[in-house]
Amino acid sequence: MNNLIFCLLALCYAACVPLAADAQKTGKAEPEENQIKQELPISGFGLKPPDSKQKDSKKQSKAIASDNKVLASLREIFQALEKYYPSLTNELAENSQKRDKLIKAFAQSLNAGLKIESKVKADKKSGKEKSDGTEEKKRKNCFNIVNIASNKLSYIRIDRFEKGVFEDLQSDCAMVSNIAKQPVGIIIDLRNCSGSDDKTALDSARLFCKSKSIPLAPGGQQIKRAFALPVAMLVAAQTEGAAEIFVYCLAKARQAIAIGKPTAGKPFKMEEIELKSIDKMLLVPIVPKYLSDFVARPIKPSITTKAYPQISYKEISSKIGAEKNDKCLLRAVDLLISLGAIKHHLAR
Repeated sequence: MNNLIFCLLALCYAACVPLAADAQKTGKAEPEENQIKQELPISGFGLKPPDSKQKDSKKQSKAIASDNKVLASLREIFQALEKYYPSLTNELAENSQKRDKLIKAFAQSLNAGLKIESKVKADKKSGKEKSDGTEEKKRKNCFNIVNIASNKLSYIRIDRFEKGVFEDLQSDCAMVSNIAKQPVGIIIDLRNCSGSDDKTALDSARLFCKSKSIPLAPGGQQIKRAFALPVAMLVAAQTEGAAEIFVYCLAKARQAIAIGKPTAGKPFKMEEIELKSIDKMLLVPIVPKYLSDFVARPIKPSITTKAYPQISYKEISSKIGAEKNDKCLLRAVDLLISLGAIKHHLAR
């Protein structure tokens, strides 16, 4: 039973103190501020610069004190169960399936992106499974910008944030921004978007809002804003990785609104930690310092609507009025056109 208690404690600590991005280099995980408390309409994350060493030391002391309280509470609970409900504790000790179910449920309840998996599943989810990259090479990542809804809106589709995507997007944005009759809004379709290139996602976000509003990743650059227009982002369960960072940044800058279904809740790479007591692997998000307040949980869109089916790029780029065949896209079209009409009326 002690192994079970310490396993639950480890999960609490992992949820409150996510691994820093440089943990693999130093061999140590740096404590960060508790990330479970924050709740915002779009994402539940804040942007704050890293604290000083003195504040970090205080945080670490608080984390240790919190660990002691959690451990004491768990011990008291299980001691009470052993005394008054021995049949339950005996069953947990003897039935590995129920014990595993309890630990998984506990990890999930922390709502911090933690996963308990077998070794094989853990390798897949942490990105360690081998791949020849054939699928990624065949896949189109960033599509040319097209104007839709009688040229009132610009539609951008990104399916993966990786090297080269920002340059393509920047080039297209520069071309559209020089058109005499500007669109009243921009729709960015991320319903099938993934990738793990945080820098590309952050640089791309700067094209749609003030550069200082976006965290600066190592090697990142201050970029001139391409548009000062309202943005609607289409999101869904397949929106994950760097795409979630992109969504968060624009929403946090109050320059965009998300429409669709909650995202995957997998913005970061995962570190594997072996739980020897239960012969499982704990997957913990590796949170970069410049995104230290980003909690690895699904991003809830401000407007919830059916996200799929997603219209093909071929159809949206070649057929006039094709946006009517995509309910999620049509919702964004109606919203931005209505907003544009209101702005025009008030400006008269």
